[in-house]
Amino acid sequence: MLAISHLATGYRQRLKNHLVGTGLTATLPQGRLTALLGTNGVGKSTLLRTLAGLQPALGGTVNIDGQDLSDISVRELARRLSIVLTHRGVHETLTVKEVVELGRLPYEGAWWQTLRQDGAERKSEQTIVDEALRRCDITHLAARPINQLSDGERQRVFIAKALAQQTPIILLDEPSAFLDYPSKLRLFQTLRDLAHEGQKAILVSTHEVDMAVDYADELWLLKPTAIEIAPHDATERVAAINHFFRLTARPDRTVSTPSTPHPIPTSQSLTT
Repeated sequence: MLAISHLATGYRQRLKNHLVGTGLTATLPQGRLTALLGTNGVGKSTLLRTLAGLQPALGGTVNIDGQDLSDISVRELARRLSIVLTHRGVHETLTVKEVVELGRLPYEGAWWQTLRQDGAERKSEQTIVDEALRRCDITHLAARPINQLSDGERQRVFIAKALAQQTPIILLDEPSAFLDYPSKLRLFQTLRDLAHEGQKAILVSTHEVDMAVDYADELWLLKPTAIEIAPHDATERVAAINHFFRLTARPDRTVSTPSTPHPIPTSQSLTT
């Protein structure tokens, strides 16, 4: 379980702290898909990078299973938490499958780390990679270099890499960017299924308000000085988001509660 308490996020430059968020407190629930919503510049990416240990907290605490993030080794953290960022650095000549296989690096049993593995071990590793490719609908791209992919296809590759890492916590920063509408739907459905079936804690920052309302079990509404948790009741949830973003909902808005199947939204129905 990931928990933050009175967290301060931001950057250190020339011995001076530049705060982005302060007083952030929340617990990421296991077995649930949580969507992180907020206006541009409020610090969604900064929060995710801080939770992943990619930049230090400027105050407060981040705990994973009761252990302070700063006390967890890089290798161990890679077994507990994976992250998909908007900007990814990877060698452009790697194939799709090779990129996804990088998700197995934190594990000693990864097949390329030793030539002494038996056939069963190698088959198990390959099954994990193949399942990640299948989940993200990129099996047919496995042998293609990633520099030959579209932005949307590349996005799915890095999500598959995170799935292959098999961590109980997954953080994703704007994973639906560059995806077409059907792919966005499949992505949110896949993330919700992974959270429920695999008892994973998944936190996804997104500007897809409609899909967050329809697919996420939990909604974090990020402000500079707080994380507000939106209600579970469908009507109250929409009202809270409308108030948060100062939106108005159309009368034909269709919503559902986290305990019921999520309808596929057919149009953008939250408008300014």
